[in-house]
Amino acid sequence: MKAFGGNVSECGIGRLSGGRGGCSDYSIVDVENKMGDALRNLENGCEFSMGVMDSWCDVCSRRWEEMRASLDDLCRFAVLVTLTSRRIDDETWVRSVYKCLGGKNSIGDEDLSDGNKRNRNIMSRGLWILTGGLIATLLLIIIASWHMLKKQPKSNLSQEKHDSNDGLAEDLTQSISSKEIYSATNNLNPVNFIGQGIAGKVYKGVLSNGLRVAIKHIIKDGHVETFVREVTSLSHPTNILLGTNFEAKLSDFGLSKIINSGVSYVSSEVRGTFGYVDPEYRQNHHVNPSGDVYSFGIVLLQILSGQRVINLNAKRPMPLDKMAKLLTRGGKITDFVDPKLGGEYSKEAFELTVKLALSCTAHKQQRPSMERVVARLEEALYISTREPVHETRSTLNKV
Repeated sequence: MKAFGGNVSECGIGRLSGGRGGCSDYSIVDVENKMGDALRNLENGCEFSMGVMDSWCDVCSRRWEEMRASLDDLCRFAVLVTLTSRRIDDETWVRSVYKCLGGKNSIGDEDLSDGNKRNRNIMSRGLWILTGGLIATLLLIIIASWHMLKKQPKSNLSQEKHDSNDGLAEDLTQSISSKEIYSATNNLNPVNFIGQGIAGKVYKGVLSNGLRVAIKHIIKDGHVETFVREVTSLSHPTNILLGTNFEAKLSDFGLSKIINSGVSYVSSEVRGTFGYVDPEYRQNHHVNPSGDVYSFGIVLLQILSGQRVINLNAKRPMPLDKMAKLLTRGGKITDFVDPKLGGEYSKEAFELTVKLALSCTAHKQQRPSMERVVARLEEALYISTREPVHETRSTLNKV
């Protein structure tokens, strides 16, 4: 292949890319619209046919020369670039056109010069980059639209939930007259009594709109602040847990407070249900790890029996740990089993766990560490998994 010996600037490339006016400002669409006849004439004359290269090249060259009469070199070159850009993927045809015109008009010789190859490669890459950019932009628009459509229903749902929550909060914060309070509790009838705290007694009641409420009757005015602090601590969102059927679950309630390292005394009253709090803490307000062990033991007894800490509906209300102790001593520990188990449990594992729970609620010096509790629970789990569910043995393991 012979090298191109002329000056590339003579082809008009500099003026075409320099933005000097005229055809240098034309896009491909402009060339098609304003010089369409010349473009079609050159295209028809440069239809390459295998085996008839000479006759084909003569026609193509003649059409190229005919354009000199009506167009300057800059515009002719614009027509040629537009023509070859239409068939940029047909490399054989493009090479043949430049080979033909180069041999006849000193644009190139027997083949494309290195400079023309670079120009063609640059133009080809430019077209591919432009195409890729358009495709990428289109994909981004599609993805963004899809995300917006997908997010829209969630936003509406969130707004509906927000509106619903606002309505709920509005209903629960309504002002209630003392007359309605007395009416809801039947004048604080002892039948509706459900508990007692430091500041006063708590009664259950039903408001005129059907809402079930718990109403605290402040008896000791000097302890009003304790009730306010109790409500504040129990109103924390993280303390409210609901099960699958929206039943309330125990959470961060009645357990020891988080205090600074090295401090064992808290100068404030016990908050929450007394059934979960270490009795010794109620007396001296000293916090220690054994208090949490006690609370865990009470919760464990609830899980085993499916009962409340104190059943106020019973003829003789009794704390859950005391009931478990009486049944254990009387040899009727199976009466403590949650009826929902339907007898499907390991008796040995159950007895071991009850004994463990009772040891957690014993005197402070007799309570096991939580490490010991975990070890015994793992032992009970092992027993329950290796034995048939209808286990009848009554072997008692010492805690």
